[in-house]
Amino acid sequence: MSAASSAPESRRLEQWEAELAEIRAEVEREMENLVTEDDTPVDNILWEKQQRLLTEPLYGAWPGPDQRATEATHEADQER
Repeated sequence: MSAASSAPESRRLEQWEAELAEIRAEVEREMENLVTEDDTPVDNILWEKQQRLLTEPLYGAWPGPDQRATEATHEADQER
C-alpha cells in the first residue's frame, strides 16, 4: 500500500470522529433534560399500578446483601 492510498482512509476516520463527537454532544444535551423522577403524585391509578409492576421484578431479582457482609454485621452487633 502506498502513502497516497492511505491518506483518504485517515481523512475518513477524522470525519467519522467528528460525527461521533457531534452525536455524543447531542446525546449529552438531551440527557440533561431527561427527568427520571420528580416526586409528583401519579395522575391516575393505572399509571401507579404500572410503575409498581415495573419495579417489582427488579426488587424481586435482587439477591440482597452479600451473606458474608450480613454475618460480619451480626457478629459486630453481638460484640457490643
